Amino acid sequence: MEDTNNFEYVNVKARVPKVIDIVIPGAQGLPGEQGMRGPKGDPFRYEDFTPEQLEALKGPKGDKGEDGRDGASATAEKAAEFFKRKNIYLENADIDTILSTLLERLDSLIPADDYDPLTYLQPLKGQTTLAVQGQLHFKVSVNGGDKHVFETKGLELPIAAFGEDDITLKYYDLIDREVSTVTVSGVTDNEGTPDDTYEQNGTKYALYGNRLIVNVSNYNGNSYNPFVFMGKWAYDKVNDITINTNKAKGLHIGNNSLLNLGNKPVYVTNPEFIKLLPNTYIAGQAANIGTLQQGTTMTHFDANEYSWSSSEHRYVATGDEWGHL
Repeated sequence: MEDTNNFEYVNVKARVPKVIDIVIPGAQGLPGEQGMRGPKGDPFRYEDFTPEQLEALKGPKGDKGEDGRDGASATAEKAAEFFKRKNIYLENADIDTILSTLLERLDSLIPADDYDPLTYLQPLKGQTTLAVQGQLHFKVSVNGGDKHVFETKGLELPIAAFGEDDITLKYYDLIDREVSTVTVSGVTDNEGTPDDTYEQNGTKYALYGNRLIVNVSNYNGNSYNPFVFMGKWAYDKVNDITINTNKAKGLHIGNNSLLNLGNKPVYVTNPEFIKLLPNTYIAGQAANIGTLQQGTTMTHFDANEYSWSSSEHRYVATGDEWGHL
């Protein structure tokens, strides 16, 4: 072989022995044949970059921007601007200042809501509780004592055994302002007895002024001799009725049961003891019945049995309904 000291290499093609390609250092070779087009590659994804490459892609850190205003401040400034347009001076644009100024201006235009007055059931001599009714969340005190909150419409207030001494009730609103004072007049020995009494089907009625107390512990009536809410009295003689019992009783409600009753409130002391058993002759009629604590509800009679619901605070139908009527 020839001396090749001055050559990079010699490429002898086997099939063309007479052709010798000689590459001279520093010289560019002949262009090769174009290869076949390869498949299209997938685009780069975040995972394809190395941490060094990702770091190199980051630009320089920018300057810190200005703090934005919070929504409350922007709203307060708009409200303050509104007052200025009305020539109303504000010390500052704080929310508290704006609200207090607004409420002062509107005070005479916003009427106060009506509220239930404080009422009570006249206690009997020797009684150690006083039943009162009032506005939800208002308060009442007895003879200057602790304030009791009306968490329901009615309260049973503890009192000393009722007798000759008057009881003073003070009534307070939501911000503890005294809104009224009520005096419960005491009773003497003679005034502790009922003004009138009556008995029917084992039920004992006692009338104290316009308050009717009905004891049904020994009621022995039936569907032919039903319970009568008003006893023997006319409509204008009674303001409210309280039913007491020390045992479970079912009161038959029939033709004469609702006579003279109208929508007078009927308070049941132990409502879970009392079931109401209407007959079909009074279908669709109603009694305003409940408790002093939870209030009364117009209960329409469309079934043959009603029981007290402690969750709903009213009498609900627990017997067969008269769907055929």
